Amino acid sequence: MAGDAFSGLLSQYLQSRRRSIMVSLALTTASVFLYITLAGSSLFMYYGLCLLLGFAIGFWAMFIQLGAEQFGTNIRATAATTVPNMVRASTIPITMAFHALIPMTGVLFAGTIVVLSVVVLAFVSLLSLKETFHTDLDYIEG
Repeated sequence: MAGDAFSGLLSQYLQSRRRSIMVSLALTTASVFLYITLAGSSLFMYYGLCLLLGFAIGFWAMFIQLGAEQFGTNIRATAATTVPNMVRASTIPITMAFHALIPMTGVLFAGTIVVLSVVVLAFVSLLSLKETFHTDLDYIEG
């Protein structure tokens, strides 16, 4: 909830949904790598990292909004429900890649490779989306 508020307020401040998501995605990435590298430090550190990860991933609602705003009024609701389902479905190939890498690299390095790959793909995908912050969204897909 605090992460949602942070990304929304940051979006207002930056006048950009994409840049706000980029900041939150970078924070999520940093949190994941802290989680990987500091694993086993202490129980307090573990809970702190879980809190940071939960805060950083708060851009989820804005992510869905940005995805829906890429489409016209007539199919925007369909896009808003399809985007999260596509993200959830992507766990299948991500998990398969992780399991395929484990015998060659070990669990920790396999996870690191998968995280790096997904983060790079997320940033490239985000850069390919159009900014919708000041866009008139009252149009029909043709």
